[in-house]
Amino acid sequence: GNDGDDADNDNDASDMKLKLRGFNEELLDVPVRADTTMRQICEAYAKKAGNNQSADEMAIVFDGDVIPDDRTVAQTELEDGDMLD
Repeated sequence: GNDGDDADNDNDASDMKLKLRGFNEELLDVPVRADTTMRQICEAYAKKAGNNQSADEMAIVFDGDVIPDDRTVAQTELEDGDMLD
């Protein structure tokens, strides 16, 4: 649950934006909340990119590490404006 203990999260569940670098180097701004999962980010990218890429074929990579699909933004060290591959 989100009980608000998170001192560095002063904007409750409000959105932050992550930058997603796609397959052809295009950049997409993806608005996320603390409870957004990596899977949901992949699905949002697939929809926006419209290149028949399935979310099943994607992985979110941050600083060279793959972040598991079921991990939420809150469970990662992602911050507003971070770049994902």
